[in-house]
Amino acid sequence: MLTRDRGGFSLIEICIAIVILTAAVLGLAASSGSMLSPVNDAETEFVALQYVEDRLTEVRLDPRYPVLDSIYGTTETTLLGLPGARRETTFTRTRTAEPNGKWVDYWTVVATVSGGRLRQPVVRKLVVAAP
Repeated sequence: MLTRDRGGFSLIEICIAIVILTAAVLGLAASSGSMLSPVNDAETEFVALQYVEDRLTEVRLDPRYPVLDSIYGTTETTLLGLPGARRETTFTRTRTAEPNGKWVDYWTVVATVSGGRLRQPVVRKLVVAAP
């Protein structure tokens, strides 16, 4: 009796190969997804930092020193590119007399963007002295 030599793969070998290939593809997809998360976080933090710096630049360039707090001391909840985040700007005015009779007068401005997809708030301070 003659034996036929069959070449190729059996059905079980093909199924095992498909399972191994599927596991490898899913592993690659999961690792690439986890690598994109820090990139998205960095982009969100950059946009938040831009909002903070923009606010401090507006305050720094505005010549209306006595009323800066009433113009810019707000909380905004609509920030383009940062859904769910808010920008808060607070002012603290310091006025003290020095022993020589002169006054020290300055604003401490704190701009904060928090919430949304940010892991932690982005905060910057600025001191603006009276002209």
